[in-house]
Amino acid sequence: MEIDSATIDTLLTINTLYFWKDPSMVCREVFRVLKPQGYFIISFNPGESMNKEAYPSDLFSFYSTQELHQLLTSNNFSIRSTKMVADSIENYACVVAQKS
Repeated sequence: MEIDSATIDTLLTINTLYFWKDPSMVCREVFRVLKPQGYFIISFNPGESMNKEAYPSDLFSFYSTQELHQLLTSNNFSIRSTKMVADSIENYACVVAQKS
C-alpha cells in the first residue's frame, strides 16, 4: 500500500531506528508523505547508553542523538526539540523534527 504524498500531519516511531537498513531512504519517504510543516518524532535509546554487545550487529544499528540530528538535517528536516528521559533501566531520547 502506497501512501499519497503530503497526506500525514505527524509520524511517530518508537524503537525502530535500530532496524532501518537504509536510514536516508526512510527519511526521504517520511519527508514525502508528510504535509508541509509536518512532524517526524523519533523515540529511541541512544547508542552511547546501550550495551551494544548484547545485540547482534547484523540486525541492530545504534545512533547517538547527534548522529540522528545529522541524518535528519541532511534529509531536509529541521530539529525542533530533543528531550532525554532516564528511567530506572534505560535512557531514552525523543527527537522532534519538522519538514522544512
